[in-house]
Order: sequence, then structure tokens, then C-alpha cells
Amino acid sequence: MLIRFCIKFIVCLLTIKFAFAEIVDVNNEQIKELSKNNIPIVDIRRSSEWDQTGVVPKSILLTFFDKEG
Repeated sequence: MLIRFCIKFIVCLLTIKFAFAEIVDVNNEQIKELSKNNIPIVDIRRSSEWDQTGVVPKSILLTFFDKEG
């Protein structure tokens, strides 16, 4: 029981920083500057949007949506 609690506690400590991550909208020029400074860029769109406009090199691609939303 104590081991399970300790594991959960450690997982919470390791993931808590993502709960307070700053989310910002950026333009193309800002993306270029951010990527030069090794700032992680997360691209959250549908795969069809990536096909239409391309993706930023080294960005993290995530999709939470489909055609219907």
C-alpha cells in the first residue's frame, strides 16, 4: 500500500509542471525563433491540416480532433 502511494506521489511530482505550462499563440516568425532556442513546439491540429500546410520541423504533433470535432 505504501509503495503504491509512493509511486503515485512520484508520478504526480513528475507531471505537475505540465499542468502549469504556458500556452501561447505564435506567428511563423516567432516559431522560427523559438525553435532556434530549443523551445518545444506542440502542434495540435488534425492530420488533414498538417497535410495542407505542413509541419514545423522537430515539433511535437498531437491531434485531439477528427473531422466532426
